[in-house]
Parts: sequence; structure tokens; C-alpha cells
Amino acid sequence: SHNKPRNMSKPRVIISFQPADVSILDQYRESMDIVLPHNAADLMPPQELEEQLKQGAQALVHCTIKVKMNDEWLARCSSAGVKIIANHGAGYDGVDTEKAAERKIHVTNTPGAVSAPTADLAMALLLAMSRRIVEGHEYVRGGQWKEKRLNDVMMGTDPAGKILAIVGLGGIGKAVARRARAFDMNVVYYNRNRLPEEEEKELGVTYYPSLDDMLRVADYISVHCPLSPQTKYMFDKPQFSQMKDGVFFINTARGPLVRDEALLEAIHSGKVRTAALDVHENEPEIAAGYMTLPSERIILLPHVGTQTVESRTKMLALCLDNVQEVLQGRKPLTHD
Repeated sequence: SHNKPRNMSKPRVIISFQPADVSILDQYRESMDIVLPHNAADLMPPQELEEQLKQGAQALVHCTIKVKMNDEWLARCSSAGVKIIANHGAGYDGVDTEKAAERKIHVTNTPGAVSAPTADLAMALLLAMSRRIVEGHEYVRGGQWKEKRLNDVMMGTDPAGKILAIVGLGGIGKAVARRARAFDMNVVYYNRNRLPEEEEKELGVTYYPSLDDMLRVADYISVHCPLSPQTKYMFDKPQFSQMKDGVFFINTARGPLVRDEALLEAIHSGKVRTAALDVHENEPEIAAGYMTLPSERIILLPHVGTQTVESRTKMLALCLDNVQEVLQGRKPLTHD
């Protein structure tokens, strides 16, 4: 057909989103024929992705916000000739990895590249809640600051000496632990597998084999787990009921780890003093109950955990490095 790529020797690589910084692609164009969304669209619409796959492709660098890689999409990838789907993000929750394996398609992700920015955001939210930053901003901008007073405006809490419970101590959880230690917090963690003792010492963290036991002692709770059928709604009414009154709760991981209804109940009962959420159960839809709460009780962000130019660039580079490895017959750099 007339729209066959002129250079048949280069593998065709579809990137299903517009890169934050396109100049990074230059170093890869030598070895691959890169296809980007038309009209510099933020995300490639499903019909366009389907059309592009029909023209054949050896690799797909994909962000699963709009199109989840279920079996139907994996079948399209397979018949296109796709050997690797490089998921642009941590986790694999947007890709059916078992079905991909059956079809002999490699699936990779970008865990290392997201650790620092996501941990920075979790820490920013922890500090914003402790010192009531969003609320203070609204107070001044709303013209309410009429006179100086000693004690009754925006009284906050020091993180130092408080117990931060980290749920899931992977790359992001560890990065949060390091930052929290710099603020003199006592860091405890719950994880599927306990870390080696030397690493616990180096990070200055204490392991709890039971999530419930850990929740009973925590002043701050920060969630950093992957989403899987096992972890869905791991924070539900029973978990919130274990917590002390007046805890600070942070979720920068995945929305469905927390049942909105249970968290709302915990906020109304005073179990949770303030919650800060970067991710949401049905994003971009936000539970109506959150929208009516004042910002001293809730801080809401639009899933911006890795939204920095530097980390997006690192993530894309890692995706393309993985593509290069697989297309040259080697193992990808990030794999389970």
C-alpha cells in the first residue's frame, strides 16, 4: 500500500502519547521509526491506536490512562507484530500481564524513574497537612486575615517524633522513608516481604508483620502499594477502625486501594484528621463527599505524582531503552 514506511528495515515503534520533551526522541530515531499521536494529542485516541496497529508495529510505548491493555487490545498488538509493550508508569495494573505472556509479548514498566517525584509529592502532602498550607492560603486569599493573633490561627503539628506508617516499601516507599527520616520522624512499615536487616538499619525503619498492629500506632499513614486483585480496597472500614483518632492519611499510589465510602466515614468520625489524595477510586471522577469537605479535612490532586519534566523524560527514556533491548533480542532492563 502507498503508506508503507519507506524505510522497511527500521522497527516501527508507536508512542501512544505526546512526550513532555520531544527532543529526547532524537537519539532513538536512528534505530527506530517512531510514530506519535496526530495533532500532538495528549493521548492517542483508541481509534487512532487501532489504525496505527493495523499498519504493523514491533513495539508500543503506552500510557494506560485511556486504553487498558486487555486481551482484545493484546490481540491487536499481537497481529501487528508487537514484541514489547513498554508501560509508561510504575506498576502493571493497566495491562493483563498473563494474557500478554501467553501471546509472547514482553511487558515492562518504569519503577525507578518514578520513585523520587512520587516520594516528593507524598512528603509535600504530609507537610501541607501538618502545617495546614492549603487552608492558610485560602484564608489569606479570602481576605480573612484581619488581625495578628497568637494562638488561634492555623495551629499545626510537627512531624518530628511522630510515627509514619508506610504501607508498601518498594522503591517509592523507601524514598519516602529517607525523606521522613530527614524530618526526624519514626518510620515503621508493612510489606509483603520483610527487608534484609542491613537495609532496615540503613533506612532507619521498623517492620510490622501485621498491618492492623501498625495502623494502631501510626500518626501518619502513607500508601505505596501496587494495585492488584489482592490489594483492592485494602483500606476499608475495618482498617480505618484500627487507627488512632486524628491520623493523617496520604494516598499517592492507586485510587482503588482505598474505599472512598470508608475514608469519608473515617473523616466524619474524626478517625482521620486530614486526608491527602493524589489518586482516586474512579478518577477523574471524585466522590461527591470529598468535594464538600473543607480543605482542613481533605487535599485533592489530579494524579500528578510523576508530573515533572525530569521524571517524565526519564520514564520515556527507560521505555525506549527497554524497547531497544527487546528488539535486539535481549532481555528488557526492567522485568519481573
